[in-house]
Amino acid sequence: MKRKVLWSAAGMGLLAASGIAWACADTSCTPSWKLGSAGFDCASSAVLAPGNDSRVNLLFLLRGKAGLAVDAPKYPDPDYESSGYGRNFVDWRLLNETLFPQPPRAEDDYGPDFAGSRCISLNTGTPAFMAALAANAALSATERSALGTARQRLEQTCKGIEPEVVAEWPTGLSSPAAKAFLTYLQASDAFYAERWAEAERGFAALAQAPDPWVRETAAYMLGRVSLNAAQAGAFDEYGWYEGLKQVEQAAVTRAKAQLAAYLKAYPNGRYAASATGLQRRALWLEGDTKGLAAEYARLLGSVPAGTEASARLIEEIDNKLLFAGDRPAAASGPLLLAALDLVQMREAVVEDEDGEPQARKPGLTEADLAAQAPAFAGEPELYGFVQASHAFYVQKDYRKVLTLIPDDARRSEYSPVAFSRQVLRGMALAALGDRNEGGFWRELLGGSKALWQRPTVEL
Repeated sequence: MKRKVLWSAAGMGLLAASGIAWACADTSCTPSWKLGSAGFDCASSAVLAPGNDSRVNLLFLLRGKAGLAVDAPKYPDPDYESSGYGRNFVDWRLLNETLFPQPPRAEDDYGPDFAGSRCISLNTGTPAFMAALAANAALSATERSALGTARQRLEQTCKGIEPEVVAEWPTGLSSPAAKAFLTYLQASDAFYAERWAEAERGFAALAQAPDPWVRETAAYMLGRVSLNAAQAGAFDEYGWYEGLKQVEQAAVTRAKAQLAAYLKAYPNGRYAASATGLQRRALWLEGDTKGLAAEYARLLGSVPAGTEASARLIEEIDNKLLFAGDRPAAASGPLLLAALDLVQMREAVVEDEDGEPQARKPGLTEADLAAQAPAFAGEPELYGFVQASHAFYVQKDYRKVLTLIPDDARRSEYSPVAFSRQVLRGMALAALGDRNEGGFWRELLGGSKALWQRPTVEL
């Protein structure tokens, strides 16, 4: 019996993202144990910095904007991967576990069935399908039973069982409602089996289906089919994304129209949230970083910063936008722009044509920052911090840092941005050998109350 893996858009995107060395911390090394790293470090600190994981920076920025401290009842318990962090450093996994604790899972709990594939929606959609069958009075008891059994065939397809040994489709269905449900199941089977054209024809044929659930679900599935068809050749066998050149752009265009049509017909429909998320995927597949950035900026302004949904949104932004090739177009909104600026201030070591390591200078210039002033309107502290970070990490102009960030070391508490500003000032004092440096750090201790702040000042 032959089996195959049916990767989904989400699953392949996450696999592809796992290879982005800029974003994700390497668990095989330990932090450099210094304040603020100009190059990507093994773990992140409470200070917004180029060397932090970009996701950590963005989550700190989002929580600070919402007036939320980075806090929890206690520090996370260290494990093998984080044993060298002390209470000075954190990685993305630990930060999530600290802010959004999850109930313990059994050792044999591997998550939902078909996780990481299109088929993840199969079992979660079964209750809705069965409820639709039960609600349709036009179906006979025999038809209802036959259709309920027929749905099990989809699971055989998702498990990769050869077509010649799967169950046959039911026959003898006479009512229009039963025939529509059967067409829906056959189109779904084609979708899970990657027969895109067949799936699209099947779902399109249900535009006037007598059952309202079938009609709406088929309209939504048209967009899913087109997006999966568009990206079918864009990921290799291991799930690595191979770029826009491998995307079928005609299918992306078709998906955008289908998703828009669904949302117009069902603005508050069962799948409205999912369809909106798929619209973002369409923007990504067509390489529209400007449109994607605008949508992410809008979402950052509406997602509750204290919820796990904010972290999942940040992961998506990091995967799909912050490391896109067209970085200038990715700038939209002060939070995204600040996160992107910090990434562009990183020092990196790359290999030349002879394989020799060479330092690559940060790509962000002082002129670039000056041009961003309108985008930071209303966020003077954040803009000043970004400018001061560039002065410190790129220009090495430590006196400029002191000019941009006044002494404010006597607050009772600090937001992530306010704390990062003061730590950066302390770092500049240290670099200049200023005799007031020690007193500055001692004063800063009083308000350093959020997780990882006091150990940072002590370091």
